[in-house]
Amino acid sequence: MSLSPKEMQQPGLFAKIILIFLGGAIGTGLRFALILLSGLEADRIYWIILVENIMGCFALGYVSARLKMRMMRHYAWAPFMGTGLLGSFTTFSAFSTDLIYTAAISWWLTGFYLIFSLTGGLFAAMAGLKLGLSQGRKRWI
Repeated sequence: MSLSPKEMQQPGLFAKIILIFLGGAIGTGLRFALILLSGLEADRIYWIILVENIMGCFALGYVSARLKMRMMRHYAWAPFMGTGLLGSFTTFSAFSTDLIYTAAISWWLTGFYLIFSLTGGLFAAMAGLKLGLSQGRKRWI
């Protein structure tokens, strides 16, 4: 059973800002932790950023589908998860910078990284949306 807009608890502006800050702190911490845990040299972390961006696309697709179906009981999860956690976990600025770094190594690597980032992110987002929508009327959170 989907929730009506009245049943969805929407936070005020100040609460949304706090939720975005909290989600952003967690997402940034997770991104940095994955980079550290990878053990890769600084000039090779673009592989971790690629994985993070694709994971983030999938997660954002899933969360978006659940919101679209109004299966999230508390709308507060939207700014926390979307703008905050996933917005800081994935990073377009790192992606853009990594393109410059990979170009210094190899144009083939740059082309692969660019194409795989875009297509991988697109397919991951589609998979997340499809999974979120396929779960029917199950409530989440």
